[in-house]
Amino acid sequence: MDKPTSAAGRVPKYLPYLSVAVGLAALLLTVATLEDLGITTDEPGYYRSCLKQIEWFGQAGEAFADGKWAEPLSSSVLDSYWNYSPEFNVHPHFYKLCSSVTLTLFGRWLGPMGAYRLSPAIMFALLVALLFQTVGRRYGTAAGFWAAGAFLLMPRVFGHAHLGATDMPLSLLWFAAAASFYRALESRRWAAVFAVVYGLALATKFTAFIIPVPLVLFVLLTRRFRQAVLPLGLALVISPLVMLSLNPQWWHDPFERIFTFIFSSITRSRHYYSDASIHYLGKDYVFFLPWHHSLVYTAFTVPPVALAGFLYGSYKTLRNPLADPWASHMLLHWLALTAVMMLPGSPGHDGVRLFLPSFAFIAVLSAKGFHHLVPHARELLGRLLGRLKTRAQPLAASVLLGLLVVPAAVVLARLHPYELCYYNVLAGGMSGADKLGMETTYWWDPVNGSACELINTTLPDSSVISTRNNDLFRFLQELGRIKPSLRFDVMYPEYYLIYFRQGIFRDLDRVILRYGRPVCEVQKNRVPLLKIYNYRESVLQILADVNARTQSPGHPASLHYEAALAYEALNDVIPMLDELKRCLELKPRDFKATILLSDALLRLNRPKESIALLERLSGNIEDPESWNRRMASAHYQLGNHLRAVYYLNEVLKVKSLDPETHAILGQIYYVQRNYQKAIEHLKLTLYINQDDVDILHRIGSIDRETGNIPEARRYFEKVLELEPGHPETLTDLGMLAQQEGDTGGAESFYLRALAADSTQVVASGKLARVYLESGRKDLAEKYYQAVLATEPDDFQAHLGLAAVCLDDSSRWPEALELLRTAARLDPEKAEYLENNFLIPLQRKIADQANP
Repeated sequence: MDKPTSAAGRVPKYLPYLSVAVGLAALLLTVATLEDLGITTDEPGYYRSCLKQIEWFGQAGEAFADGKWAEPLSSSVLDSYWNYSPEFNVHPHFYKLCSSVTLTLFGRWLGPMGAYRLSPAIMFALLVALLFQTVGRRYGTAAGFWAAGAFLLMPRVFGHAHLGATDMPLSLLWFAAAASFYRALESRRWAAVFAVVYGLALATKFTAFIIPVPLVLFVLLTRRFRQAVLPLGLALVISPLVMLSLNPQWWHDPFERIFTFIFSSITRSRHYYSDASIHYLGKDYVFFLPWHHSLVYTAFTVPPVALAGFLYGSYKTLRNPLADPWASHMLLHWLALTAVMMLPGSPGHDGVRLFLPSFAFIAVLSAKGFHHLVPHARELLGRLLGRLKTRAQPLAASVLLGLLVVPAAVVLARLHPYELCYYNVLAGGMSGADKLGMETTYWWDPVNGSACELINTTLPDSSVISTRNNDLFRFLQELGRIKPSLRFDVMYPEYYLIYFRQGIFRDLDRVILRYGRPVCEVQKNRVPLLKIYNYRESVLQILADVNARTQSPGHPASLHYEAALAYEALNDVIPMLDELKRCLELKPRDFKATILLSDALLRLNRPKESIALLERLSGNIEDPESWNRRMASAHYQLGNHLRAVYYLNEVLKVKSLDPETHAILGQIYYVQRNYQKAIEHLKLTLYINQDDVDILHRIGSIDRETGNIPEARRYFEKVLELEPGHPETLTDLGMLAQQEGDTGGAESFYLRALAADSTQVVASGKLARVYLESGRKDLAEKYYQAVLATEPDDFQAHLGLAAVCLDDSSRWPEALELLRTAARLDPEKAEYLENNFLIPLQRKIADQANP
């Protein structure tokens, strides 16, 4: 087994103290700039999840104090607090628990987001200190400084150190797992440490499941099978228990819940949120990127000196892997994550963020490269210094460290707070990367304090703004960063914000960028990060410019498509149709124009024309998913459910877990009363979005109709937990109570449903029936009249009102007319009504008139 060494052959006693100092320096630098980066896409959901956790701890403490031990640990309570927004908040809870702690302890001094973000900042500082300590033990103090400095000064890494997300916590835990496993091969005391650390990694993000791959490869490479038995054996037992203990939402059904988590993680590309796109080397990709993206991003986003050291350190390691097993171990971790990212099924939608843990191993191998370069630099300096060559040793290390630290620190200082937009000189900087077709930015972090101030001062009060992330801007309003008078909505905006994540650009965005004139924008290094346009003025400018250009003979068909986009933005369907038809006259098989025209025809309820148009594309279907969706929608409008089902199933071949498709299929099968298939599809929808109240209600309704009352009640109760005033669910619960003979309960539920939505016809009709059967006929009449005010042709309401009128002989003529209307509304029951009610009532009225 190799032993830790320093440049002098032993570990300096002061190394731990220096590690603490280096970590504290990293922490102070990060905390001083903690809120400089804008709130990123995932942070609002994670932050709210922390608030739910804190609330649970508070309520659980009160319940435990009162002796109510079971209540806070019930499945429904744990799901309510620990399974917040699972469709977006998909990761386990350890990193959020850490943020909950800092939010609770430091919220008063740092504010909500500063305290929330303090946790990843601390983890970043711990990782910097750990890099210094571990590398210093192997290659000496100077190499430790190199590793810590290389990692700290990587702009992408430093940027993520400020963000309350999964990436920095996983980076720390991955490196700590690698380091503790190696120590466990040397000392059994470290085996339990490794098992716990790996469990924490599993409790942070699904990516941690990759960690055993380099560990096993290292054991095979070095043949240390006996030493590996204990740490790997403990990890098989302890790590899953640590993961489970930190995720209360799994406690009641651990095997199913963990399986669901794993399955959803490996099938994310088939979910509806797999539409996440990225712009890479001039082309837009959805969810997946070409195999080489992890190598290209590494080459373009690691500072050049650190990258050179990494390449040299990797070369020295690969020349003889067994000569320095520790470096080989570190290299295997970098290779494993990088190689996994190259696999066809690996996500690539956020570029560097998804393999950020690999950057710590880059820093280690870069330090090894530095360690091997120092003797060469010393020899060169010795020749230059002549008599003073004794000073070459410390000077060589200092010069090399200066070459790393000074340029990287200057770049970082000048770039801040746009670290996540960093590209190095190999890419030509930000502007060069933009020309290469790399994505400028991706996580909304440029919407920082200065951007918010620009929005607040530029846009008039009460303006309506449309963005691709309106929820984020509403969250910024909650934090007080965006003035509350602004409204963020997609409907009829006055202003349009274009964020420069090129992968999510719509065609309209590109056209506005081409023709429009922004009212304000945010740039860095002359590269735009966001632009805001006056929406209507920009759209009219498009029409003016395009119409002028279409006057020229031989103009391209794309001009008419651009004009159609402008008319669509104005919600002016007829001229939009005309422009699309002109486009298709010039380019008959243009896919985008055909799809847009199909959408317009469906909006005008002209599904047959839409089908004929789509069928013309046969053999030229660029996007089968879009084409099949339109065909399904058209046939659904026509009532051709079998054909709609066929095309929806074709969509599922591309995106098998798409909730919208499963929801439509569930609706179709529900209408056809094929409840088994309806339930299958609706539950798949629920699998993606566990809090979809409409789907929960529909499943409950099917269970009620099929007599599965306990399950129906469970789904209805879940709906009311999420939306206490859901009127349809309250109505269904009233019907259940009515079936069970609980008249008072039924009345209560129906009244609550009508309080939530006074136009609920079913609730009014059912409540009227309750009053009719209990003899309160004045109230029955009131609610039957309410039904007829909304649904004049409601059969049951006419019968009910007739029953009320029959009790008063003066109202028999009114009852007769109501019964005649009921017979007309339901011809199948007309004969029964005629023989049993109409004819006897006519006789009574005649006898009354002629006593």
